[in-house]
Amino acid sequence: MVATGPRGVKLGAMTAVALGAKAHTGWAMLVAIAGPVTSPTIVTRERVVLVEGGFERAGVYHASLEVELPAARALVERIATEARQSARRALASLIEAQREVVACGVVAAKGRPPPPDLEAILRSHALVHAAEGELYRDALVRAAGSLDLTVVAAPIAELEAAVAGALPRTTSVAQVIAELGRAAGRPWAQDHKEAALAALAALVAARRGSRPR
Repeated sequence: MVATGPRGVKLGAMTAVALGAKAHTGWAMLVAIAGPVTSPTIVTRERVVLVEGGFERAGVYHASLEVELPAARALVERIATEARQSARRALASLIEAQREVVACGVVAAKGRPPPPDLEAILRSHALVHAAEGELYRDALVRAAGSLDLTVVAAPIAELEAAVAGALPRTTSVAQVIAELGRAAGRPWAQDHKEAALAALAALVAARRGSRPR
């Protein structure tokens, strides 16, 4: 798990709120949860667009296969910048509406991230998919960091372990997520569940005062 932060807030003097994000190509599901982790509540949930124009624009690494390398580099940078700006606007809007926001969790991929070399990425279809996912996850992580939030980015298994460590032995992570879904009502799809899990892990990190590492 990678954790950075935290924001300079008085966690003990308020009900802390954390954002959780599950990224897709060009968009993300965001869930805001108010603590404590042992009895959390849903504040809001929404789908946010990070790059307009659907997959035709958002699928930038796929699009890069059709152009020369210099043009591909410029295209990736342009879309990455747009995604970061959109992510920052979306998170800032939630922070403005919920001033108690102290942290943000992002669901990360398992395994190694794709290499930074674009030419190497474009030689592998698997890396093209991996790089596309990483671009939008990175946009959310950078946006949250720029807003002075505690940031947690980790695969599902690590997020679950972090939350489980903050719960009583008689309570499971699955129970907490299920209860959140019952309270929130439909829709409560896998994206909502994973984003909620990321938000809970971010609350745990904020409470523990995570520092960059």
